[in-house]
Amino acid sequence: MNTKQKAMTEGAIGKQIVYFAIPILISSLFQQLYNTVDSAVVGSVEGTTALGAVGAASPLINLLVGLFLGIAAGASAVIAHYFGAKDKKNVEKSVHTAIAIGLISGIILSIVGVSFSRLLLKLIKTPDDVFNLSNTYLVIYFAGVLPMMMYNIGAGILQAVGDSRRPLFYLIASGITNMILDVIFVALFHWGVPGTAWATVLSQIVSCFLVLFRLIHSQEIYHVSIKNIRIHSDQLIRILKIGIPAGMQSVMFSLANALLQRYINDFGSAALAGCTAYYKIDAFLYLPCSSFGIATMTFVSQNIGANKLDRVKKGTRIAMGWAFLSSVIIIAIVLLLGYPIISFVTKHDKEAIDYGIKMMYILAPFSLIYSFIEIFSGFLRGVGASSESLIITAITICGIRVLWTIIMMPIVHSIYIVYVSFPISWFLCVVVYLIYYLSRHWMKYIKKTEKEAIEL
Repeated sequence: MNTKQKAMTEGAIGKQIVYFAIPILISSLFQQLYNTVDSAVVGSVEGTTALGAVGAASPLINLLVGLFLGIAAGASAVIAHYFGAKDKKNVEKSVHTAIAIGLISGIILSIVGVSFSRLLLKLIKTPDDVFNLSNTYLVIYFAGVLPMMMYNIGAGILQAVGDSRRPLFYLIASGITNMILDVIFVALFHWGVPGTAWATVLSQIVSCFLVLFRLIHSQEIYHVSIKNIRIHSDQLIRILKIGIPAGMQSVMFSLANALLQRYINDFGSAALAGCTAYYKIDAFLYLPCSSFGIATMTFVSQNIGANKLDRVKKGTRIAMGWAFLSSVIIIAIVLLLGYPIISFVTKHDKEAIDYGIKMMYILAPFSLIYSFIEIFSGFLRGVGASSESLIITAITICGIRVLWTIIMMPIVHSIYIVYVSFPISWFLCVVVYLIYYLSRHWMKYIKKTEKEAIEL
C-alpha cells in the first residue's frame, strides 16, 4: 500500500491513541467554544427569549442530524478496517461510496428539516414566545445543512486513516469564521436568531470546502476523484450495517432528550434558557469521552483489519483510562467556571441561572460514568457490533430515562426528576456494557470478518 499515512497497527499503543484523540478533543473543544459564543452573543444582545429559541431548536437538530452522522461514523469504521488490512482497492471504493452517501444524505436531510420544522417544534411543546424564532433558526440551518454533512464525511475519511490533525485545522478556520460572523450579524447588524443561523451555515461551508479540497488534491490512498464518486453496493452494505445502528443510537439519545425537553418546557422560558445555558457547558463534559471513543473505534477497526486482537483489547483499556482521566479534569474546570458562564449566557436572569446551576451540580460530577459508555460504544463499532451498542443504549439510557420521567413526574412534579434521570440511565448503561464486554459475545463479529477475508 503506497501511502505516507501510517496505520495504527504497529508501535506504542498508548501514544498512538493519545496522539490521535488529542486533535479530536481540541477540535471538539473549539467547536463547543464557538457554539457557546453563539449562545452568549444571542443571549447577551437579544435576551432570554432568543436564547431559548436557539435552545428549543437544538434537540431537533441533534435528532435529525444524528442519524446521518452515524452513517459517517460507519463509513469511517469501514475505511479504517480496509486501511489496517492494507486493502487499497476497497479503501478507494469505500471512500467514494462515503462521499456519494454524504451528498445524498445532505439533500434528504435538508428537505426533511425544512419541511417538518414547525411540526417537530409543536411535538416538543415549544413555548409560544420562542416558537417562531426557533422555526426560523431551523429552516435556515437545514437549508444549508449539506456542507455540514460533507465536512463530517470528509473528516471521517481522514480520521479513518489516522489523520485527526487536518480536521482540527479546518474546524478552527470554521470556528473563527463563525465567531466573526456572529459578532457582525448579531451584535453589529442586530439580525438576532436568523443572524446566528446564517453564521453557522456560512462557517460550515468553509470547513466543507477545506476538507474536500484536501481529499480531491491528495495523492494518498484516500484521494477522491470526482468522476469516481458513486455507490458501490458491497461497500454501501458494510457502511450501513455499522452506520445505521450508530445513527439510530444518536437518534435515540436525541429523541429521549427531546421528549425530556417537553417536561423542561412546562416550567417556562426561564427553565428553558437556564437548561440551554447549562447544555452549552455540559457539551464540554462529553468531549474527552467522545474523542477517545472515536480514537477507540479507529484503533480497533484498523487492528481488526490487521488481525491483531491483542492490540485491540489493550488499546481499549488504555483509551478507557485516558477518557476517565481527561473527564476528571474537564469536570473540575466546568464546576469552577460554570456559574459565571451560565450567568453571562442567561444575561444574569436570576431564575434562569438557578435552573442552570442546579442542573450543573447534579449532572456534571456523574458524567465520569459516561466516559466508559463512549469507549465501549467505540469498541463495539470498531469490531462491527454496532447493533448491540444500539440495543444497549436504547434500553438503558433512552428507555429508562424516559420511563423514569414519565412515571415520577406526576408523583413529584419537579424539574429535579428530569435532572436525575441522566445519571441513573448512565449507571445502568455502563453495567450492561461491562457485562456484554466480559461475555466476549462480540468475538463472533471478529470471526465473521476473518472468514470474509479468507474468502476474498
